[in-house]
Amino acid sequence: MIIEIDTPIDEIREPIIKDLKKELTRLHHEYKGISRATVHFRKEEMKPFLWEYICEIDLAIFGNSIIVSRKTGNWDAAAKEAILAVTNKINELARKENQPPDEEISTVNV
Repeated sequence: MIIEIDTPIDEIREPIIKDLKKELTRLHHEYKGISRATVHFRKEEMKPFLWEYICEIDLAIFGNSIIVSRKTGNWDAAAKEAILAVTNKINELARKENQPPDEEISTVNV
């Protein structure tokens, strides 16, 4: 799996990046269909001197793309919430992959 992480220069502590990589690697071991993970950290100014910290994760899995974005008051919480959201979406997608089709068609030649 390829992991790309884009961060603002000198704003995110190394333990946050390490935890994020660890969680993405754990997801890859659980779901072998993940081929790429792209993480973007950015911040937006809501009011003067008041910022929203955003973590966006884009996963390529089972030929699909899962994109989640979470905004919080700090980088660590944004990363944790984004990982939780992407894990939930992967679980939902994996459940759908393992379900039989809604309708079964059978043809009989007479």
